[in-house]
Amino acid sequence: MKRGIALFFILMFSFALISALNITSDKNSFKQGETLILSISGNILEPIDKDNIGFYKEHVQIPVTFDMIKINETYYIYGLLPFQEGNFSLRAKEVSYRELNKNKEQDLELNFTIGSAFADFGINPGVFLTSASQDLLISNYLDKQITVYYETDNEENKSFTVPMQETKKISIGTADFDSTYSGIIVFTSSTGFVYNIPVYIIKNDSKNTQNNTELDRLVFSLNSVNAQLKKGESYVYTTTLNNNGNFLENITLSVSKDLVKYVNLSLYNLSLNKEEKKEIKIGVFFDKTGNFSGVITAKYSNLSDDIKLNFSIGEDIIPSSSIVNNHSCSNLKGKICSSTQKCSGNIEFTSDGSCCTGSCVDKTTTQTTRGPINWTAVALIIVVLLAIAGFFFWKMKKTKKTARDVLKDKAKSFSERFETKDKLRKY
Repeated sequence: MKRGIALFFILMFSFALISALNITSDKNSFKQGETLILSISGNILEPIDKDNIGFYKEHVQIPVTFDMIKINETYYIYGLLPFQEGNFSLRAKEVSYRELNKNKEQDLELNFTIGSAFADFGINPGVFLTSASQDLLISNYLDKQITVYYETDNEENKSFTVPMQETKKISIGTADFDSTYSGIIVFTSSTGFVYNIPVYIIKNDSKNTQNNTELDRLVFSLNSVNAQLKKGESYVYTTTLNNNGNFLENITLSVSKDLVKYVNLSLYNLSLNKEEKKEIKIGVFFDKTGNFSGVITAKYSNLSDDIKLNFSIGEDIIPSSSIVNNHSCSNLKGKICSSTQKCSGNIEFTSDGSCCTGSCVDKTTTQTTRGPINWTAVALIIVVLLAIAGFFFWKMKKTKKTARDVLKDKAKSFSERFETKDKLRKY
């Protein structure tokens, strides 16, 4: 009987451990610019709302580029950490789950620190799910070239080099795997920095692969844009829409409803000849802070492609964008502003970095405007000042003594102190 009771409590305890809601990361101390990867697991009842996810420094929410992907029953979150030192946390609010036959709701929090050192490299995205191919951006933060290695099913130790202070795009597709794969891809740099990237790669059969190839006729040159931008400033991204098949007429472009107020396109309808491509400008302007996500979609009949957009908007941040663009700043006839300058026009993200298509001006330069002088107010102020000065002059003159008065007062004082009349007696 006692053994049965003990077994019952052991089973109940084990069930509680399995059912408990957990937020975990493989470490709690990071370097500046590092890609944070964590997971939320448990018997989650309702999808976790991305709007309920936030990054905080101390108790203040900060803009961080991040995304969340569900693989099987686990939610994975990755974030591109800021280049700041301090104590931080990630919070997930109102997560609904079931534990011990009860429906519950809980706020989750993961505390972590960012040290003074920079990460060797960053990776974006830090989690992905794909049935075709996935582009990854590898950013080298060091002042020297690095080599990054990773493994797939078909070939071990694939590698590529990333020049110092540059970002390189690589693609991982279903062709790299013999079958559907759910697990971890390990990325290791020549400097010993490691990322364990959760992935779910769905391997299609040959028929579906042919269909996907057919659907890839209409493609954007950009796959995604992940950026940290400043509120109240205008930014421009440049992409091309490519037609890899026959003539297409009346192609429509649209922006998802969550971003339509902040993102505009230079073209919304176009036609493309066979093997033709056209340039499209993506204008971005946010008048409020926060995290925003959406897509730009190009559609023709059953052909379509989209650009995934993720923006973190803040008040006082240095704009940065993790995209690779084939356009250089010189191609756009722009300028790269120095650290002591700011751009007075639009900013485009190019292969050279942030490109100013306007003018670079000194940050300390301020423009002042002088309005018309109110002479009535000036005259009134002068009259008041003269009246005050006259009052004090009159006051001083009234109380001022002459030299004769001063001598008379001193003589009187002397007499009073040393007078001997009727005070000397003879003994």
